[in-house]
Amino acid sequence: MGAIIMVLAILGAYGAHKESRVALIVFLVCMVLGCLVMFKYAVPVAIMRPQIEGIMEDKFRMFLPLDENSKDMKNMADNIQKTFHCCGLFSYKDWNNIPESCKCNLEEEEEGKCQTVGYRSLMERSTSIYTQTCFPIIMHYVLLGFDIVLGVFFTLAILALLGTILSSAMIHQMRYPNRPTILLTVPTVLSTSPPKYEELYNPPPY
Repeated sequence: MGAIIMVLAILGAYGAHKESRVALIVFLVCMVLGCLVMFKYAVPVAIMRPQIEGIMEDKFRMFLPLDENSKDMKNMADNIQKTFHCCGLFSYKDWNNIPESCKCNLEEEEEGKCQTVGYRSLMERSTSIYTQTCFPIIMHYVLLGFDIVLGVFFTLAILALLGTILSSAMIHQMRYPNRPTILLTVPTVLSTSPPKYEELYNPPPY
C-alpha cells in the first residue's frame, strides 16, 4: 500500500512539474479508482460498526462455560484475565471453577478492584476476584481497531478526491491554455496615507 501511494505521488508530481497531460490523466484515473475503492470498503465498515458489539457478544456466549472449551481457549482466557485484570467474559459465573487468573492480590483488594464471592461448593471458602469483566475490555480494543481502519479508509478517500480535483483542474488548464487564469488576490489593508495625527497637527505650509 505504501509503495503504491508513493508511486502515485511521484506520478502526480511529475505530471504537474513537466505539465505532462498523459501522466496527469493516468494520475486522475488512479485517483478516481482509489477514491471509489476506499469508499467501497469504508462505507460497509462504518455501517457494521454499531452492530459489531451484538455480533461479538453472540459469538462469545457460544464459548460458555469457559471450563468446557479446548485447552487453547482456556489458556487464551487465562492470559486475557492476567493481562487486563478481569474475570470471565460477562461474569465470573462464566467459569464453573474460578481459575487463579481471576483472583486478586492484597494490593488490588485495597484499591477496590475486587469482589468477594463464594465457590459453588459450600465446603470451600470464599475468594476475592476481579470485579471487571473481560468482554467490555475486548470490545474497547475491537472498536478501536474499527475506528483506526475507518480513519485510514476515509483519509485516503479524501486525499484521492482532492487529487482528482487538482489533476482535473490542471488537465483543463492545459487543454485550454489561452483562457485567462483566475487569480485570487488579497485586498490591501495597509494604506500609504499619512496618519490622522499628522493631518491635524501638521498644517500645510503657506
